[in-house]
Amino acid sequence: MAADSATTLHVPNVESRGKITEDGEIWAPEGVLQASAQKRAAAYLLDLLVIEGVLALLTAGRSISTKWAFSLIITSSWPAVLVTWIGFLGAHGVYFQLTGIWLGRSLGQRWFRLAVVNADATPLSDRRWGKRSWAKLIYAFPLIGPLGFGIADLIRINRSENHQSLVDRRSSTIVAVAYTLPLVTRRHLG
Repeated sequence: MAADSATTLHVPNVESRGKITEDGEIWAPEGVLQASAQKRAAAYLLDLLVIEGVLALLTAGRSISTKWAFSLIITSSWPAVLVTWIGFLGAHGVYFQLTGIWLGRSLGQRWFRLAVVNADATPLSDRRWGKRSWAKLIYAFPLIGPLGFGIADLIRINRSENHQSLVDRRSSTIVAVAYTLPLVTRRHLG
């Protein structure tokens, strides 16, 4: 094989650190490319489809119809709506915790080649996955989650230098493009 056809991996130099790429991603100071808000939102929506799909299969579709049946709230059937929302929130937390522990990221993050890591680009421990997963419930609450916290965090991610959401700041994590992580960290990704 000729020397000029060899594949090289580009690691940003000092001048390119902090620069935004065409995809809206930013190189972290350590040379790790942080995920754009758009990819993060798309991954989260894919994860929600997985969670809702499993719950719909388990309940023959009643979980979706009951969860959004606002007319039931003003009748004596409001406990069914409450139980359905509690089930969804519980499934949401468990899903993100277990996929994080088993795969090092959620299925949506895997699809978009993203990974949640500590701020120093090392893998999260099982305990830290639990704390981060349950903190992520703020995005799942009816209406205020996606429209309040979700949109505010997308704006925060786009505007902040470190591209961290509220959950990232509280748990000292970053969401990175997986292939830019150090090899030792990538080994922990499923």
